[in-house]
Amino acid sequence: MHVAATKMFCFEVAEPFSVSLSHRIQGPRHHACYDKSKLGQHSEPTKRNIMAAILQTKGPVVEHKVVVWNWKFLKMMSSKQFAAAAYELHSANLGTALDLEMQKNRHFVVFVKKPPEEIVESLAANPDLCSLEHYTMRYNLPVSKSVSLGLRHQLASMGAVPAKLLK
Repeated sequence: MHVAATKMFCFEVAEPFSVSLSHRIQGPRHHACYDKSKLGQHSEPTKRNIMAAILQTKGPVVEHKVVVWNWKFLKMMSSKQFAAAAYELHSANLGTALDLEMQKNRHFVVFVKKPPEEIVESLAANPDLCSLEHYTMRYNLPVSKSVSLGLRHQLASMGAVPAKLLK
């Protein structure tokens, strides 16, 4: 395959590039080529992409800024898009979307994931979002350091998340 050096660049990746976020396991080597003219152009993230990113973010508590910092393709995501995806996950019985008020009447939405053993059927109904094994692995990781201590204490005092998971 011939690739013009001025318009394209290629690099080796562990697997074929795909939209799904749940398959990040080492596989055979493939080459991915991207058009340089489209670098820097961001398309609007879909609700399904945001929902998948929320489920695959580490720890049991996810807020908007954590998703934006961890998933660079979602850096243009608004807090309203995050809230809509969190409420959709809530209605799919994959966790709880909480509308919280912190200091200075600041409202924001936090998504609290359900333990893996409680969502087996719900994840089976939404296989494009995340596999149960990947969800379990990510759920058991520590909460992101960008989740403030005040928010952690508020969630623990509400009983939304056991304190041992917020360490």
